[in-house]
Amino acid sequence: MTATDKQLLEKMLKHIEEVIEDVGDMSFDEFVKDRKTLKSAVFDIGQVFELARGTADKHQSLKLTPETFALIQSDYWFAISKTRAIVVHRYEAFDPVMFWGLLKDGLPELRKIIEGILEI
Repeated sequence: MTATDKQLLEKMLKHIEEVIEDVGDMSFDEFVKDRKTLKSAVFDIGQVFELARGTADKHQSLKLTPETFALIQSDYWFAISKTRAIVVHRYEAFDPVMFWGLLKDGLPELRKIIEGILEI
């Protein structure tokens, strides 16, 4: 793993942990009624995707190497990328039920994967 991969994974982990902490033990109904937490979670999930697939940093594009990116692939990675695309390009198609499932099931799994990679 490169130093850049490590840095990006640590940033991704930070965003994941912030979402998990912000949502806490909210119910689905509480979550969708709390606009600030909902928007914050959507933003942080978008950041996780951007950090993995490439984000502009001044004049340099940083992204995970293909080898490290392959390690974070999971059933939930597709949901993260789909959520990011919907939020950026078609917000009217945003599905809070699907997003809730991603938060409650996908993020804890992705956190474990990233923590495992960082321990290597």
